[in-house]
Amino acid sequence: WFVVDLGPGPDSDGVWRQRRQARRRGFKTKGDALTAMTKLRTEADEGVYIAAHAETVSSWITRWIATLDTQVKPGTADFYKQFANRYVVPRLGPIPLQRLDAHHLNMLYSDMLRSGRKDGKGGLSVATTRHVHVLLGKALDAAVKAGRIKTNPARLASPPSARSAERPEMRTWSAGNIAKFLDLEAGTRYEAPFAFLAFTGCRRGEVLGLVWGDVNLTQGQVSIRRTITVVDGKLHRSASTKSGKGRSIRLQPELVAILKSWRKRQLVERIALGAGYGDEDLVFCQADGRPYNPKHFSREFERRSRRHEMPPIRLHDLRHSYATIALAAGVPAKVVADRLGHGSVMITLDLYSHVMPVVEAAHADAVGAIITRARAEGLSRDDNL
Repeated sequence: WFVVDLGPGPDSDGVWRQRRQARRRGFKTKGDALTAMTKLRTEADEGVYIAAHAETVSSWITRWIATLDTQVKPGTADFYKQFANRYVVPRLGPIPLQRLDAHHLNMLYSDMLRSGRKDGKGGLSVATTRHVHVLLGKALDAAVKAGRIKTNPARLASPPSARSAERPEMRTWSAGNIAKFLDLEAGTRYEAPFAFLAFTGCRRGEVLGLVWGDVNLTQGQVSIRRTITVVDGKLHRSASTKSGKGRSIRLQPELVAILKSWRKRQLVERIALGAGYGDEDLVFCQADGRPYNPKHFSREFERRSRRHEMPPIRLHDLRHSYATIALAAGVPAKVVADRLGHGSVMITLDLYSHVMPVVEAAHADAVGAIITRARAEGLSRDDNL
């Protein structure tokens, strides 16, 4: 057995101490004890010694999530918290953090893909499984930096390949579908927000967080720079978009007319309620001025589209519909990407790759027609010489 001083550093409880001691026993010979003691001293000198501790994966994940509010957006922190509590803690929670290895993670991924659904009806998607892998990678990176483990086992694990993920079929409405739906919603308080989504391709949270101060109906211009999301079951108002960058978009004359009509109706509601109106300057809100709950708003869209016997799509699919119609109409992908708020045009091209062959064919035909017409005009000039 031996006792060795290791100098200052984090102890088994994670607290920094000026003096640490390591105790080991059970060696068969003095030589074995000396070898182990020398190794510990070397690790301490090189700054890679990690004191043994009993912290579990569950307790570390809980501590790590508590630090996320200062590192990522609230919506992202809530996403990590939900995924950790739903998929990681129930399966890996009791395992000591220092004993977690790549095999544990690979078994988790395999179980998720095979039988991860809570209702017992099969496995989860590759995308969901990869989200969990990313979460674990970040959490365990933080554990390495905090001196709780030496290496990150997620870096040695084998998550399912992104290429093996089957992208769900994208459901969209045609321009005719959108026109019919808006006609059926004409005169309701939902006509304006649904029209704004369909005409601009904005995200739900961006539309529900839009304030009149960012709208210029005279110039037909809107600044998108705020969002309303749900975090821990409560509404969260953010002064930034999903990408962290605001953007300015042009409003079509038809949409400007709808917004002008809606503003008049909203002013009537505000005057009628007087002091009872919760004025947040929101463009789209409930009759008393309170913001819509994004999840309730989506359910209202689905309820109304069913009532109108429209092809079933989600509210977010109005965004996909806008992009599909714009690209098919020949709008440059970079313009569509900027309007949607994508960080890169490659995201747009990847998401809507199914539209690009049609666009490419149309452009090829157009170029071919120009060249053919020029040749014909050239031959006609030659005939006149």
